[in-house]
Amino acid sequence: MIILGIDPGKAIGLCLYDTDARRVVVAQSAEAATVNDALHRLLPACDLVCIERPRVYGMGGNEMADTIEQCGWLIRRCGGMPVAATLDGARGAFLCWGDRVYTCERRGALKALSDAIGSDVRKDAGVWAALVTLHGGEQAAKKGGPLHGVRAHERAALAVAWSLGKVLGDKWLQSLPM
Repeated sequence: MIILGIDPGKAIGLCLYDTDARRVVVAQSAEAATVNDALHRLLPACDLVCIERPRVYGMGGNEMADTIEQCGWLIRRCGGMPVAATLDGARGAFLCWGDRVYTCERRGALKALSDAIGSDVRKDAGVWAALVTLHGGEQAAKKGGPLHGVRAHERAALAVAWSLGKVLGDKWLQSLPM
C-alpha cells in the first residue's frame, strides 16, 4: 500500500511511503503556494493519505491557526469528507475523513513508534531515530537505503504515513479469522 504522508505548516512536508516495500518512494517539501502542484503529481500515486492533524494543548497563536486552516484545506483537497470517524482502538489520535484520507495527531504517531520499538519516543530527533531503527539502522538513511533523502518536515510526513500503515496493518491483522 502506498501512503502519502503530509506535515502541514509554513513548510509542508510530503512523503510517499510504500508499506509493503518498507521504503520511501518520494520525499519533498513545498511552500503553501506550490503544494497544489505537488499534490497534483503525488495523489494519483497513492492509495491513502495521512495528514498530521494539529492539536492545540495551550495557547496556539497565529501560526497554529494558519496550520489548522491549512489542514482543513488539505483534507478537502485530498478528497476527504467533512465528517470524521475515529479509528477503533486509536483513542481519537487517528481520524478517517471519507474513504482514503486520514489525519493523525502527533500523539498517535508517537504511540505507534513507541510500541514498535519498545521504548518511549519523544520529540523530532526521537521520531527520526525510531524510524531509522525500524528500517534497518544507520544504513537506512544513507544512499540506496529505504529512507535516503528524507529531510526536516518530510520526516514528520513519513512518521504519519508509517504510523497509519502500522495502525491499519494491526487492525487488518486482528480482523483475520483464527
